[in-house]
Amino acid sequence: MDSLLARSKALACLLLFVPLAPAVAQTAAERQMAQQLYVQAVALEQQNRLPQAIQNMLEALRLVPKNDVYQAYTAVLELKSGQAANALQHAEEAVRLNARRWDYQVLVIKAALEDQKAEQAEQAARKLISLGAARIGQANLVEARRVLPEALYLQALALDREDKHDEAAARMKEALRLAPKNAWYRTYLGDLQELAARDAFDRHALDTPAEEEKAIDRLAKYLVKPAKSDEEKARLIFRWVTDRVKYDVEGLLTGRLKLSDNLPEAVLEKRLCVCEGYSRLYVALARAGGLEAEQVVGRTKTRVTGSDGRPFMRADGRPFMRADGKAAGHAWVTVKLDGEWKLLDPTWGSGYVDNGRFVRHYNDYYFLTPPERLIFTHLPEKERWQRLSTPVAAEEFDRWGEVSSTLFNYGVKTEDVQALVSDKEFKGIVQGLSHTGPRLKLLNVPLHKHLQAGKRYPLKIEAPGMINVAVVINGQFLFLARKGPYYEGFIPTPAGGEVLLVARWSLADRKMHGFLRYSVE
Repeated sequence: MDSLLARSKALACLLLFVPLAPAVAQTAAERQMAQQLYVQAVALEQQNRLPQAIQNMLEALRLVPKNDVYQAYTAVLELKSGQAANALQHAEEAVRLNARRWDYQVLVIKAALEDQKAEQAEQAARKLISLGAARIGQANLVEARRVLPEALYLQALALDREDKHDEAAARMKEALRLAPKNAWYRTYLGDLQELAARDAFDRHALDTPAEEEKAIDRLAKYLVKPAKSDEEKARLIFRWVTDRVKYDVEGLLTGRLKLSDNLPEAVLEKRLCVCEGYSRLYVALARAGGLEAEQVVGRTKTRVTGSDGRPFMRADGRPFMRADGKAAGHAWVTVKLDGEWKLLDPTWGSGYVDNGRFVRHYNDYYFLTPPERLIFTHLPEKERWQRLSTPVAAEEFDRWGEVSSTLFNYGVKTEDVQALVSDKEFKGIVQGLSHTGPRLKLLNVPLHKHLQAGKRYPLKIEAPGMINVAVVINGQFLFLARKGPYYEGFIPTPAGGEVLLVARWSLADRKMHGFLRYSVE
C-alpha cells in the first residue's frame, strides 16, 4: 500500500483545471469564497500543512456541498493524512455527483482499501477492470489492477485471523496471479497452504461424533484411524484434547479441586479440569491409541495473566504463583515417536486465562515443542524429561525469570535467547504479549527487558498485515516508518518508565495492541 497515494499530488493539480460543477442555490459570493479556499488548500498541501488544507476544503464544502471537484480533492487530502473513513465518504459523494469521472471511482477504491473495506475495494476494482482501458483510460485501469491484489491480500489476512486458512489461501493465490513479482505474497501463500493442509488433517479430530467420545478406548481408536505415523496419532489426540477440554479456572483459584476431578474418565465426562487432568487424559488416549506416553510433573512460569499480560491476581492480592514466588506447579506430557521422547503440553495448547476467565485459543507451539525452547518455561522434576544434552539447574531456571514463548512465535532465535540468559549481566528478557492479529517477525529489536535511559535502540519488524506499528513511551506514541512489509525506527529511551511496542491491524478496532513490553532504568 506504499504507493496508494503516489498520484494524489497529480490528481490535485488536475482538479485545479477542471471546471467546477454547477452550484445549487449558492450565491456568487459563496462560490467565489469556496474557490479561494480551494486554491489556498492546494497551496497549503504543497507546504505539507494537511490539517489546515483539509479545514479549508471542509469550509468550501459547507459553502458549496454539491461540487464533485471539492469532494474529490478533500478525499485526496484526507487519504494523505490517514483519515481513510472520511476520505471514503467524500470520494463516494464525488462519484454520486459525477459518475462519469473514472478517476473518482479509482479514488473510492483507494479509500476503501485504506479503510480496510477490502470487499468494497475488490468489487469496485473488478467493475472498473471489466470496463477496459478504452472506456476508463489506461492510467485508471493500471490503478484498479494494482489495488485488486492488495484488496485480496487484506481479505486473506482477515480470514487468516479467523483460522480460515483454506479460504485465505484461495485469495492469496489470485493475488499472486495478479502480482506475480510480489515476494511477500508468494511467502504468505506458502504459509497459508501449509496451515490449510494442517487444518484439513486436524478436521478428523475436531469433527469427532459424540457417540465416539463416550469411552477412552473407543475415542482413541476413532482418533488414530487415519494416522499413518505415530506423530500423526499424537497430533490427532492433541487436537481433540485441546479442542474439547476446558480449563477449570474457578476450581484452581478457589482451591475446590478434588483429585478425582482430574482422572481421565472424569475429564472425558465433564470436559473440565486443570493441567493434571489434561495430561492424564492425553496419556490415557495415547496409550489406548498404541503410543508410549508419560505424564511429566514439574513447575513452570505462570500463564495465568490479566488482559495486560501481567500475572493474574487472586482475590487476596497475591499473584497466582508458587508460594515461594518462583513458579507454579504444572503437568505436561512426553510421548515416544520413532524411538525418541518428544514433549507437548495440551493445557497450554488449548488456551489461556485472562482476568480469571479461560479463553480457548489453540496454540500449535505446544505440540512437540523443541526441548531447548520448552526449558525456558517448563522445568521437570525428573531431569531426564528435559531432553537436553546439558540439563538446566533449577537455580538457572529461576534466575531467567519469565521467558515468553510468544517471543519464539515472533521469530526470535533460540540461540539468541540462550546467549542472553547466559550473560552474567542478564537481568531479564523483554516481555512478549500475545495478540490475535496478523503474524509478525522481530528482525531487530532489543531482547533485554531493561533498557538504558538516554539510548536509541534500532527496530526492524516484518509486519505486512499491520496498519500501524508504534513505540509507546510513557503514554506517547512514536509511529514506525513503513517500508514495504517492514516497519523501521528507534526506541529513544526516556529517563525512566515503561516502553511498549504496539500494533493495529484493523481500522474497526480503535485500540493499539501491545506485543512487547520494556522498562527503562
